[in-house]
Amino acid sequence: MGMTVGCAQCHSHKFDPLSHKEYYQLNAYFNNIDEDGRAGSGAKPFLNYKSPLGEAHLKAGERQITQARRQLDHVVKRAQPEFEAWLSLAREEVSKGFTGWHPLEPEQIESVEGSEFVINNGNYCHGQGTESSAG
Repeated sequence: MGMTVGCAQCHSHKFDPLSHKEYYQLNAYFNNIDEDGRAGSGAKPFLNYKSPLGEAHLKAGERQITQARRQLDHVVKRAQPEFEAWLSLAREEVSKGFTGWHPLEPEQIESVEGSEFVINNGNYCHGQGTESSAG
C-alpha cells in the first residue's frame, strides 16, 4: 500500500490516511482471507491453468531472440576487423607513453568589463591591470 498504518491501531489523527476504524476494517479483511502468506503455487486459492495462447507467444518470442542474436553476430563479425585495427593502434599508442589527459591551451581570453588577462606558457592565465572599484 505504500504507507504505514501502525499509529491507527491505537487512535485516529486528523490528517492520517486511515482512521482507527478503517485500520480494523483493513485488518479484518486481511485476517479473513484464505491465504497463508506463501507466494506462487503454494498460495490458496490456486488455479492451475495454462493459456492456449501462452505457448505460441513463448515460441514467437524465442524466434525473435534467435533472429536478434543472428543479427548481432552478423554486425559483430562485420565490425571485428575494424575493431581489431583500432585496438592494435590503441595498444601501440599506450605502449609509447599514452597520456589520457591533455590540458586545454587557451588562445584568447576577453573580458566584458575591460579586465586584461595574460596567457603564460599556453596553459594558465592571470588577470592584469587595475583593480575594480566595487564598493
